[in-house]
Amino acid sequence: MLEATDLKEFLFAVSDLLSVWGEGEPTTAHMPVDGWPWPWEDDRHADWIYTFDGRRVWATHRSTTRTTTTAALIPDPDDILLDRAAVMLSLASHFDDTKAAGPTEPDRPTVHRSRYDMVHTHVEQAATRTTRLSDFEVAELTLALSDNMVHDCCLSFAVGEHADAAEKLWIELVAASPSPARANPAALLAMSAFIRGDHRLTDAALAHLDDTAPGHPVANLLRPGRPLVSQEELRRTAEGSRQLIECL
Repeated sequence: MLEATDLKEFLFAVSDLLSVWGEGEPTTAHMPVDGWPWPWEDDRHADWIYTFDGRRVWATHRSTTRTTTTAALIPDPDDILLDRAAVMLSLASHFDDTKAAGPTEPDRPTVHRSRYDMVHTHVEQAATRTTRLSDFEVAELTLALSDNMVHDCCLSFAVGEHADAAEKLWIELVAASPSPARANPAALLAMSAFIRGDHRLTDAALAHLDDTAPGHPVANLLRPGRPLVSQEELRRTAEGSRQLIECL
């Protein structure tokens, strides 16, 4: 249900889920066709509310802020994230920025360029990949995006031929990355969605950014309702970031 991308798929998944619930406790599942089954008049007491907007599933959690996010951005369970954090720690020594700044052998790409090329490969694969990233791949990608030069270059994907694939990859990394590493794909996702004019997805990405990195420059730049940059200005910045790739 959470991965539905069209209405027919979403409705079928909801019906199937309610049918499964109904097989256990008859009072735990209520089909929409039977009307509103509870004694209260609205959804204020619901823990989770799932809606479909024609493109993706959204989840609203009961809280003081009624936080709404695309279901694809709901973080993985804590135990899984903890395991990935351990993998990241084991790889961290290979992402030493002092090595990245050092000289390279002739005819070999710089460390920054190698990191960017690895991300680029995963972006291309995201368009057709049907399996989830491995823990190693998540760790490798999130560490690469922690390289500021690589992160800035990756903004160029938002206006290129791989824009949809890149956004798909950022969404997966937001859900799969432990905090605070989640901030980097969340920032790229927020900027990509903002450039497309998808304000709901922008806000959802910014919510993750606020949770993992309060005061992040991208969150301040794209603050809902009062952004400091226009959609066209950020688009031009993304187009300009292509030139940075040649400097890696």
